[in-house]
Amino acid sequence: MIAIINKQVMRDEILSPGEARDQTRLDPVVVEMYQSHRDHMRQAVSAHQACYKNLKQLLNQKGISYTTRLLVDGWYEDLCNDHQFKQSSTRLVISFGGDGTFLQVAAAVSDETVMVLGLKSTEYSVGALCAADESNISQMIDHYIHGAYNSTMVSRVVAKITSLHDGSVRYTPPAVNELLYTHSHPGSAVRYVLMWDNQIQKQVSSGMWIYTRLGSTAAAQAAGAQVSDSIQSSSDGDHTFGFLIREPYGSFDWHQGRWNHSLVRGAHPEQGWFQAAVLPADSCGHYQGPTLVNLAQQAQIVVDGRHSTPLYQGDQITVEVGQSLTMFAG
Repeated sequence: MIAIINKQVMRDEILSPGEARDQTRLDPVVVEMYQSHRDHMRQAVSAHQACYKNLKQLLNQKGISYTTRLLVDGWYEDLCNDHQFKQSSTRLVISFGGDGTFLQVAAAVSDETVMVLGLKSTEYSVGALCAADESNISQMIDHYIHGAYNSTMVSRVVAKITSLHDGSVRYTPPAVNELLYTHSHPGSAVRYVLMWDNQIQKQVSSGMWIYTRLGSTAAAQAAGAQVSDSIQSSSDGDHTFGFLIREPYGSFDWHQGRWNHSLVRGAHPEQGWFQAAVLPADSCGHYQGPTLVNLAQQAQIVVDGRHSTPLYQGDQITVEVGQSLTMFAG
């Protein structure tokens, strides 16, 4: 059984200038730019829908049983509670869209025996995580049918959230790329206690990235992280992670009674503010990253830029290794 998860596209939401406001009030350059964007989006929607139709025709021709799902509001809960999606006969999940769709689908897949194949539906989509597109999907399906395919196990990271008030424990969905601890308002700073490398510091910053080896070339690198060699060269399935403080304001060392930036700078302060700190394994082979105590009234952990988990004052956030994801590689 194959499950196809399709992103939602709304042609009707692509408005023309003047449909919702007086066009004469708009700068002609703005109107021209928006019209170009609108035409671009309409072409992308048409290409996406045509590719989706072709995919279903292909599976029908090959006599493959499949089910389809549409990503809409509440997508994570819907997929997690979908018994047909979770049934044991499903062995391949095709995320149909681009990297964003892939990350949404991956968050709801907890079984390592289920492979996820990213299918880049159009040339307009970003598909760094997608092994297939319209030109090779037929070959990919043939490889799957005959069992002559390759797959890759990638490590994921989760946040364990323990409440200060009642001791209850919650977990975020597993992240393929990164977790982002941040304020609920994107322009606000967060206050928290960071415990790492036998140090405890009270910090103020825009938050923290906690990223996987796969995600080390995504948002964290764009934010300025210097990716360490151990992450770049780690073997398939190796649980190696890094963390990065975002726009640090400072940290107060309670033991020394002064401001200290050693944890802000990470494992190698001589290499700059944004050097990543690599998370090591303990004596039992378990990986555990930094621990945070959230002091902000409004904060959140965002998983791969797609799923937000609210935080409350006093919540303790422990970074742990999540269940690996099996990516269909062709």
